[in-house]
Amino acid sequence: MSLSLFTSAPIVSAFPSLVVLWTTDQFDILRIEQTRVENYNIHTNDLIKELLSIDQKHGIDILAADAGSVEFRLKRIPMGQEETEFRHWLQEFAPDSDTPNTLDEPIKLWWD
Repeated sequence: MSLSLFTSAPIVSAFPSLVVLWTTDQFDILRIEQTRVENYNIHTNDLIKELLSIDQKHGIDILAADAGSVEFRLKRIPMGQEETEFRHWLQEFAPDSDTPNTLDEPIKLWWD
């Protein structure tokens, strides 16, 4: 087990909070925050499956989460065709999100 730190911006508060979590699974962050996408019928476990797929391909570190968004950083930056495919996935999976100019910046997925 290890400590995980992430920020949370609860809906009832304008101020984000720092959450310390003792866990072996960084995806527990999404389970605790119950991150989901109701407009697109994506539940917490569905979101975790998508992010696990990205984690297996590129590695991710989850930086922040709340009820309707998640922010992460890629450990291995895709290049060439992989980058094109990843950007396409971002646009398809989270069409309301802004894609960063460079993939070494944190990526925030959110949905309206």
